[in-house]
Amino acid sequence: MNEGIKILLISTVVNKSLKEAIKSVSNFCEVKLIYSYDLGKFKKDDLNTLIEWADVILVDARGDPGILNEVELKEKDLIALVGGSSLISKAKLGKFRMPAKFSASFVSDPASLKKRIENIQKAIETTGKILPFGVLRDARNYVKTLRYWANGGYENYRNMFLHLCKIKGLDVKIRNPLEFPDFGFYHPLYGFDYTPNNKKPQIGILFYGGMHFEQCQKTLEKMTSWFEEKNLNVIPVYSDGILNLNALELLKDVDAILSLMWFRLNGGPIGGDPKSTIELLKKKKAKLFWPALMFNQKLSDWEEAEKGLNMITLFASVTLPEMDGATEPIPVCGVYEDEAIPIEEGVERFCERVRRWVNLRYKPNSEKKIAIIIYDYPPGEENLGNAAYLDTFESLKVILTRLKDEGYKVEIADVGEILLEKRLFNPKLFSEKAIDCPRLSKDDYLKFFNELPEDLKRDVIENFGDPPGDIMADENGILIPVILFENVALGIQPSRRKVLENDEDLLSAIHDKTKPPHHQYLAFYFWLKNIFKADVVIHLGTHGTLEFMKGKECGLSSRCWPDVLISSIPHLYVYHVINVSEGTIAKRRSYATLLSYNSPPYTTADLYDEYARLEELIDELRAEKNPARAETAKVKVFELAEKLGMEKDLEKIEGKIYEYKRSIIPKGLHVIGKKYDFQELKDFVLLLSRYDRAGLKSLHRLIAEKIGLDFEKVLEDSRMLKVVDEEAKKIVEEYFSGKPKKEFEEILNYCKKVAESFSENTMELENLLKALKGEYVEPSVGGDVIRNPEVLPTGRNLYQFDPLRIPTEAATERGKKATKKIIERYLKSYGRYPESIALVLWGFETAQTFGETVAQIFEFLGIEIVHKTAWEKEIKVKSLEELGRPRIDVVVTICGFFRDMFPNLIELIDRGVKLVSELEEPEEFNFVKKHKKELKSHLRLFGPVATEYGTRMLQLVEDSVWESEKDLANAYLSSMCYAYSKDLHGVEAREVFESLLKTVEIVSQTRSSVDYEITDLDHYYEFFGGLSKAVEVIKGGKAEMVIVDSTQEMAKVESIKDSIERGTITRTLNPKWIEEMLKHGFNGVQKIADKIEYLLGLSATTNAVKNRLWDKVVERFVLDEKLFNRLRQLNIYALREMLEKLLEAEKRGYWRAQEDLKKKVQEKYLEIDGILEEGIR
Repeated sequence: MNEGIKILLISTVVNKSLKEAIKSVSNFCEVKLIYSYDLGKFKKDDLNTLIEWADVILVDARGDPGILNEVELKEKDLIALVGGSSLISKAKLGKFRMPAKFSASFVSDPASLKKRIENIQKAIETTGKILPFGVLRDARNYVKTLRYWANGGYENYRNMFLHLCKIKGLDVKIRNPLEFPDFGFYHPLYGFDYTPNNKKPQIGILFYGGMHFEQCQKTLEKMTSWFEEKNLNVIPVYSDGILNLNALELLKDVDAILSLMWFRLNGGPIGGDPKSTIELLKKKKAKLFWPALMFNQKLSDWEEAEKGLNMITLFASVTLPEMDGATEPIPVCGVYEDEAIPIEEGVERFCERVRRWVNLRYKPNSEKKIAIIIYDYPPGEENLGNAAYLDTFESLKVILTRLKDEGYKVEIADVGEILLEKRLFNPKLFSEKAIDCPRLSKDDYLKFFNELPEDLKRDVIENFGDPPGDIMADENGILIPVILFENVALGIQPSRRKVLENDEDLLSAIHDKTKPPHHQYLAFYFWLKNIFKADVVIHLGTHGTLEFMKGKECGLSSRCWPDVLISSIPHLYVYHVINVSEGTIAKRRSYATLLSYNSPPYTTADLYDEYARLEELIDELRAEKNPARAETAKVKVFELAEKLGMEKDLEKIEGKIYEYKRSIIPKGLHVIGKKYDFQELKDFVLLLSRYDRAGLKSLHRLIAEKIGLDFEKVLEDSRMLKVVDEEAKKIVEEYFSGKPKKEFEEILNYCKKVAESFSENTMELENLLKALKGEYVEPSVGGDVIRNPEVLPTGRNLYQFDPLRIPTEAATERGKKATKKIIERYLKSYGRYPESIALVLWGFETAQTFGETVAQIFEFLGIEIVHKTAWEKEIKVKSLEELGRPRIDVVVTICGFFRDMFPNLIELIDRGVKLVSELEEPEEFNFVKKHKKELKSHLRLFGPVATEYGTRMLQLVEDSVWESEKDLANAYLSSMCYAYSKDLHGVEAREVFESLLKTVEIVSQTRSSVDYEITDLDHYYEFFGGLSKAVEVIKGGKAEMVIVDSTQEMAKVESIKDSIERGTITRTLNPKWIEEMLKHGFNGVQKIADKIEYLLGLSATTNAVKNRLWDKVVERFVLDEKLFNRLRQLNIYALREMLEKLLEAEKRGYWRAQEDLKKKVQEKYLEIDGILEEGIR
């Protein structure tokens, strides 16, 4: 070989043409090729050696360049083949250096940016020809290299390498780049001369031209062949990856659009205004399908990985496309031996699902068969129709009536009444014989079961025995809990598990890994597909359990249970708008098109009973001028306040009472499509106007400033706040009376516009009907409706907030303030800084706050995150002088939803901890370093095992099978001891986890939504309570337990006791809240009963529920005969559960009951149990 040049190529592009081109130029240059997905395998020194060896370095690295930012480039020629990373600022060739302005940034119009770049490139090339020397020549050569790479193919790759040889002085002949048009038609059979026909049904496929053409080619061929064999007409169009909307405009009247690209549609990697995409797709009405495209991931890695997709593939091929409304992320291709090849069974599964969706556009409504699935989970008669903030029975009536109006063949009936009559439960009390529903015979079940792969069948049999098993089966077969309303099948999703009953069950719940679905669960979904022959499945409400079944986290294979269960049936999931974390899992793991439903209307808690009396006494005291009478009034205030568990401090009592009074609470449950009334709209405007918005001051802040008050101080003074609140109420009334005050119009106009979106709700039904016709449903970010009104109107296809933008600037500021308050609180109580804090980090909260807890973690560590590009985050270490305190260690406990949604943040936190642990600082000022030295580990993130989402502790509390609080701690530790880091994914590390928990002095969690107080959600006692109890058991003493309430105008740090009290007083015991729930009958009483279980869970895990709260629960729900009888009439099963939990609280010592109260509860329980016993017989 001649003395050639040495080229180091780091490439995201994977194809055989590139390898062949490298081979063909071996007489002129030596090219060492590293695929970007292998970069993680290299050590820094190894890469430095390669860089030292190379004459020219070519880099095509998407996302965060990672280790490439750490290596020593010196003055080497570096050509950044694509933009989007900070490496472009280091690019140079000869005397030419890339201007800084070409670093990545968001653009609204990618077409104009592309044109501008092209014009600059042409100018450089033209000038370089006229003046072929110095920097102009080098700039021209740089641009020409980019053109070779951008257009791809063997000839371009070969000539690119030869072009670099010529630059370095070798005498070689080269050809100019062969250039792809920006967009156009291409068909695998007819090439670029293809002219589409108008045959229907018609599938449009968008794929890459240029550099990624070959990576798409084989998958495109496979898909086109599959569809055309099924008589579906395929119209393939290619794009350069930027002008994708121009390419889509070529697709006329298609029935579906498939994308074989990465990133979002408008502008691809350089970004663009998403509104253009949404408007175009709405106009076309064609549903957008986007499979998982592993252009940069080896098939072998995917097959072995429990997480499924690597982070680049997840974000580029799933997360970002979801923001355009894309669905169905089934892996259809991956890298094998230097090329992207189709996954045959993946292509078939994906294409069959597309075909089934397209069929919905042609099948008459009168012939469509729809399965609507509701839940009875946790198992028990009382939970029938259970869903987050949804009146399921009333919503079913609304949906069935609207379907009938649209020509669907459906019988209208009182659904709730029929379900209860037929006892369609996942029962605790009734036997299988009492349930009136179809059975699937063992023989018929075996026909379907035996079609499963052998390893899946074996997994089921090992866990649940031979078919039909012992769950919901009798001598007549396996129970299929379904009622037919002509062409609509209403089904109750089988329970994922049996009710736990004994010590053996307790051990099983704590130690068993994820199990497959049992026989009845399988039979239910087999029946829907093969016997009922459903055209579409609707899961109604948040949430079911199918999406949490065993399998990869994202990018499922045909051996993952969610894929097996949903099979090829089109899937709609009606999901609560605020819960985008769990919704995202449903979208990705069960191929659901999510349709958001609203939260109920909101109001303020106000005061009642003794709390109202206490306010009256305070008002009387404030008004009293006579000192003697004032002193008497004060005594009365303190006496009543003491009875209510408050401190003997007038300012604090007044503050607490007013906090309760103005607390925002939901009014009952939501009904799909129901419009909220005018008063509810006005109430929402008033509540919404409390909060500052980007560029808009809140109404309350404006009022405070107008009268010369500091708003932050107003929020800390209940008397001043009351004045501002009253004035705000008056201003809103005047506004709606047509007498607006000019200085408040802007914020009120904004709030009114949001409130109109909040109140309308018609899109919930309209988009359901669109989806049933196989049409495109507009996407929407999910989250809390007050915190982030962009989630409105509901009825749209939910997606998560962009994980690459977390933590946002606003979240960082709020997180810093919360951290400061936590530290100051501890310092005030103990006179020293805490060494370690354990934080609960949820996907639910992160998606709603945009990363406030993440920001807290960084602030505790004493670091800041700099967003260099969307993908790249620089960690800046604050000096100890700037920090003014020691660095505090963190133990971060995550749920499975956070793990799946935010793998980038796991890596970022891990990087931050590692960096801080290695700083040259005294250990007394760096507790991270101190503990790393003691434990010999920098691991700080722990969560459930890969593919699991929560803990086994929840089940123990639900089914009351635990004996001691240590059982709960053990269940929590067994579930949450799996370590996560940049290089670890769910590796068991219990010893490290427990050692870290011994150092913990504070346990903290952020409350992020007004919909949920700590007392309103079982996951709070599961994660916060479980962590607190685990720390206590391991340390032998409690840590400080604090809640950061981020739902208020200014984040508040409070004790878990205060948080529990507010939730219980403003909601559970509040007649206003109770009355609104009772309006929703059976489903409303469920929600009341839930609160008693959650109170018990919090008692067991935090020991922070005061005895008087238990007394008040009994007084409210048991001693009030009128209310007790209403509960019995509406949902006797839930009432029994409430009484059972009260007796359990007494038995376990959490409620120290007076004898007469205990006796009354026992009598009522026996009364209800007797009635049910009679019914069971």
